[in-house]
Amino acid sequence: MIPKNLPTPPPKVVLRDFETVAAEIIILSQFRDAVRAISPQFYRSIQHRDEVYMAIIEALEDLEDELEEIEDSMAMIDESRQNSPKIK
Repeated sequence: MIPKNLPTPPPKVVLRDFETVAAEIIILSQFRDAVRAISPQFYRSIQHRDEVYMAIIEALEDLEDELEEIEDSMAMIDESRQNSPKIK
């Protein structure tokens, strides 16, 4: 019989791979640059171009925040490894 008062485990946090997020940032940065370089005739209107540009900027900001979280978690792991007792 399983006791009903066991604590529930915290939700699992899944961090994506550092290289994957960095690669997505590079790709979106290239898209951002391309939006500026493409002829205005490609877009339905200047507003359409601005909306595409802003969507890319927002996605880049989200990815940069995610990359920062990954870097912080990696730093915490490194720090905990340095502070853990060494087994001889």
